[in-house]
Amino acid sequence: MDDVTDVRVELVYKKVNKAAKRSCPGISYSLQVLHLTLARLLHGFEMTTPLDMPVDMTPHNAGIAMSKATPLDVIFTPRLPSKLYE
Repeated sequence: MDDVTDVRVELVYKKVNKAAKRSCPGISYSLQVLHLTLARLLHGFEMTTPLDMPVDMTPHNAGIAMSKATPLDVIFTPRLPSKLYE
């Protein structure tokens, strides 16, 4: 009987500790705002590269988080006249 009780106590302890881990409270908000910010940038600006060069998408290293070998240079120009944004 003691073995069964020990197993149950251990399972309850694992569930409580797993649920009690702290996480960022604003992560769900930031994920929603990220979509809105990206949509406003795409809607409000024309994006071009300097000298209209093609974008080099060569990865720097392969892995879970891939970074670009060369930085991305972008020029933002407003789609509408500036007086409409006032």
